[in-house]
Amino acid sequence: MRYMITVFSTIIIMITFVSFSTAEILLTEDFEDEAKYEANWIPTAGWSLMEGEIAGEETTVLDVNGGEIGLSLKDDFSDFELEADFRVISGYLGFILRAQDTNNLYMAQMTVAESAVTPNNLRWHTKVGGTWTALPEPYNFEINQDIWYHIRIEVIDDSLKVYVGESEDGRSAMELIAEEWIPPAGNFASGAIGFRDASAENGQVDNIVVATPGGIEEWLAVQPQSKLPVSWGMLKN
Repeated sequence: MRYMITVFSTIIIMITFVSFSTAEILLTEDFEDEAKYEANWIPTAGWSLMEGEIAGEETTVLDVNGGEIGLSLKDDFSDFELEADFRVISGYLGFILRAQDTNNLYMAQMTVAESAVTPNNLRWHTKVGGTWTALPEPYNFEINQDIWYHIRIEVIDDSLKVYVGESEDGRSAMELIAEEWIPPAGNFASGAIGFRDASAENGQVDNIVVATPGGIEEWLAVQPQSKLPVSWGMLKN
C-alpha cells in the first residue's frame, strides 16, 4: 500500500509539472563555440567574434561593427523574453525583434551619452517594406560608452517592454526603462531576432538567452549551484 501511494504521488507530481510548466528555452548563445555560432546566426560583414571582459571575467563576445542587420536562423520567435549583456562602443546598437527579413522588423535602438544625436536613450523603430520609422519620443536614461549593461526585452502579443541595468550589478539591478510599446505598423506576430549597427556604429553582445515567457527564471532555477553567476555577465552555459 505504501508503495502504491508513493507511485501515485509521483504520477500526480509529473502530471502537474507537465501541465503547468510550459516555459521553454528557445536559444542560448555565449559565442564560445564557433560551430554553434554558425548554426545560430546569419551574420553581416560587420560581425566577428573577439575576446572581451565582462564583470572581471574573460569571455568571447560578438562584435557588431557596421554592416547593417544580422539575424538569427531561427525565425519563429513569437511571444518571448530575451536577456543579454551588451555595450555600445560608438554611436548606437539596435536589437532586432520579430524580423520577417532585413526589410520588415521592429528595433529597440540604444544610444550612449557620448552620441551627438539623441544621446542617452532607447528609441523604438519599425522597418516596413524597407522604410524606417522612429518613434518620435525616446525613453531617456543614462547609458555610457564602453560600460557593459544587461538588458531584458519582453515581447508579448503586441506589447514590448525593456529593462536595463549594469552587468556588474547583476539582473536584480535592471530597471524598466521602456514601458509598454505597441508597434504602430508591421503587425509582425513572429520572426527572427538580431542586431544592427550602421556605418561607424559599433556595439558588442554576449550571454544571450531567449525563452518563452517565464522560461528564463525557470532555467536559472535549475542550473547547478556551482554554475550560478555572481552577475549575468559571468554566466556561460
